[in-house]
Amino acid sequence: MKSLTAKELSEGKVAVVANAEELLCEAQILIDNGKAARAFALAWEACEEIAKAPMLGTTIYRLLFGAPIDWRTLSRRFRSHSAKAHLSEEIRLRVEARKAKELYLHTAKPGQVLEVDRLFPMTSARPGTGASRADLRARSINCDFDGRKFKRPSQIIHIEEAQRAISSAREQLQHTKKLLTLPIQGVCYEVSRKASANTRSSLPGAMRQAQTVLRFRPF
Repeated sequence: MKSLTAKELSEGKVAVVANAEELLCEAQILIDNGKAARAFALAWEACEEIAKAPMLGTTIYRLLFGAPIDWRTLSRRFRSHSAKAHLSEEIRLRVEARKAKELYLHTAKPGQVLEVDRLFPMTSARPGTGASRADLRARSINCDFDGRKFKRPSQIIHIEEAQRAISSAREQLQHTKKLLTLPIQGVCYEVSRKASANTRSSLPGAMRQAQTVLRFRPF
């Protein structure tokens, strides 16, 4: 992955978001048929796929404004499970923070302090066990030894956990769509404003040209 155009990067952004949506649809099919472990695994994969979109979106902005781009690092992060998992966790925490703010604004009374556990109910994939989302992701695919005996993924991942994972992934997807769509509109405007100033063309015409270059597509 090197020396890509803004159009190619934008096509990639659309592709990863569409793939995340497909993964979540398939995860729902699995959970509807009682396959919680594999549904959890696909929900996790969807989260990693969602995390690719901001990587590409940020690169588009840097490219359009002439900032240097480390294509080798982008390529490595695009394929790195740890990098995508880290970014996915950042997105999830932003979603939870927004939900906590909404909960506080709608339920808090003057002078009331809400409990942290109520504001952030998803800090652990399995409350009370310390099991992280990454731990459960591995256990949703592979047999594990719990210190006494071996267990299959279907014996470890519960339906409720898979449902929470799918719900969380969907929220991350919607958050990412908004995050990517609104700034690109601003970039389109800025690029077209400069283009119209240089070419004396109309701003609406330049906007259409900028959107074509970016392959702008509201999700």
